[in-house]
Amino acid sequence: MDKISLKYHLAFYFILLIMFLSCSPSEPESSDYICLEEIECTLGTNTSINSENYYCNDLVILQDFINANTQTYRHYLDQNANGCIEPLEFGVQTWKDHRLFTLDLSYHESVIIDPNDPTKIDETNHRLSFFPEGINGLDSLETLKLNDNEFSSLPAEITQLINLKKIEITNNFLSNLPLEIGSLIHLEELIINDNDIGYFPESIKDLQSLKKIYAQNNSLYFIPNSLGNLTNLEWLYLNNNDLDDVPSSLKNLESLQMLNLDDNNLTTLPDELCESNENGQSIFTESELFFSANNNEICPKRCMDFSNESDCHADCEWVINSENGLGTCNGEANVNQYPNCISGTDIGNQTCGNCPPLHWSINNHCVYEADYEILQNFIDLNPESLIGGMRASDCYNTDWWDTFMDASVGYEKSRLVEITFLFKELTSEIPTSLSGLEELKILRLEGNSLSGSIPDELTTLEKLEVLRLNKNSLSGEIPSNIGLLTNLDSLWINGNQLEGSLPQSLTNLTNLTNLRLDENNLSGSIPENIGNMSSLKYLRIDNNNLSGEIPESIGNLINLRRIYLLNNNMTGEIPESLCNLPHLFWIYLHNNQFCPGINGYPDCLLNAVIEQQNTINCP
Repeated sequence: MDKISLKYHLAFYFILLIMFLSCSPSEPESSDYICLEEIECTLGTNTSINSENYYCNDLVILQDFINANTQTYRHYLDQNANGCIEPLEFGVQTWKDHRLFTLDLSYHESVIIDPNDPTKIDETNHRLSFFPEGINGLDSLETLKLNDNEFSSLPAEITQLINLKKIEITNNFLSNLPLEIGSLIHLEELIINDNDIGYFPESIKDLQSLKKIYAQNNSLYFIPNSLGNLTNLEWLYLNNNDLDDVPSSLKNLESLQMLNLDDNNLTTLPDELCESNENGQSIFTESELFFSANNNEICPKRCMDFSNESDCHADCEWVINSENGLGTCNGEANVNQYPNCISGTDIGNQTCGNCPPLHWSINNHCVYEADYEILQNFIDLNPESLIGGMRASDCYNTDWWDTFMDASVGYEKSRLVEITFLFKELTSEIPTSLSGLEELKILRLEGNSLSGSIPDELTTLEKLEVLRLNKNSLSGEIPSNIGLLTNLDSLWINGNQLEGSLPQSLTNLTNLTNLRLDENNLSGSIPENIGNMSSLKYLRIDNNNLSGEIPESIGNLINLRRIYLLNNNMTGEIPESLCNLPHLFWIYLHNNQFCPGINGYPDCLLNAVIEQQNTINCP
């Protein structure tokens, strides 16, 4: 017989019927797979099973595949109900001339019935995740389907299956393709949608037989120019990825019938797409190509958006200012960012914010590109964090951006006013580039593992109102110019490893209402003129190594509600001026070296916690 078709479950409805009418074996109670067996046959020869001959090597590899995935027990494949999955039961198979010809190991959750209750779906995870060694031995295989499993990569050995015509591995965890994928010279269909693949290997150019690529719903950010070598390619699905551009070599895909670029990050399409290929054809004008690029950012540009004379569009005019010699691109035209051979209908809906120069459109909002890049740089410094690998646009929040008129350029800029990354497992240093965010008002990075010192450059952010760097691993001293941040309302840098004394300039923060410097290694004394911080409501500098006396000027903090000075080495008497503070209710001064006055500690401090003072050096 030339072709042996072994399909014990030709249709899943037939499986359902069998399960209703027969007693299917349940999954073994033990997590250990108890049916591992060696195939008893001689390698390189055929062996007879149920009067049919099968190539021994193929059977051995199938058994190894089963053995490599002992965490699964696909009871619905167990046709002889012996509680074991055997090589010829493993998936949907077709054999030809005694060799394995097609193999489908896709996981079809919707038709998997609970073996103990045919009215319910089996919720056990039966997905495969490991390939066996030696899979390249299935060298007669033409079709391999592995959909809806949990494979994270394809082994390089798969690229040695030179007779493969179709690979279908959708909805898995793939992050890349084998670099040697170009070795599959007979491959006609590459179906890899719904994974996390970031790029195509350069060797893809060698897949000259390829007709279909389904790569939608991945993380593709790069398409090699060599993809244009695939002159037999008919269908190319690249929608729902992270592409910023596409190569102009796509014009050479002379057999192309479908090109889908929907839902990417494209801002332009190359003019070269309209050019004729080596055969004198243009796929966009002389073929029946179905093309779509909806939901990108391929937006018309205004003349003023072109910053260089070489870029200034022909519909605009480059004008030189006679006073300063600088040129600008002038005109009223709206210049399309796609070739003339592509119609507006093909382009479809785009996310266009009509943004001013030096801005990008993110989620239909304009953002100043310099601020966006600073934010992206910070994210990129923390690849192992909870935001690692993300784009700044993934963190986009309308509350983070605001518009300000820039008189020097005559238009509004959308500037970054907030960065809040709480408990994101950040480990980098705080980048000095944050000083370029001139309009930043809120910087909250608490609960991470940021290291290094607090950059002096942060003190130039004069618009800053909230600075919270608490619960990190910051070291060094508090910047001496911290007092330049005169708009600060909240400053929390507690729970770090900061050293040195409290900067004198700290008392310039007259708008500050909440100050937390506790749980550090700070030393020295409290600045004498701390009373200048008249807006202060909450003061925590406990659990440090502070010494010296409480300044008398502290009685000027008329808005103070809570003060924590415990667990330091402070000395002297507690000033009576604390009694003048009408809102002060919580006072924690214990575990210091404060001395009682002639009449003891101030009686007015009814709610103070003063005990446990080391008074050995008191007069």
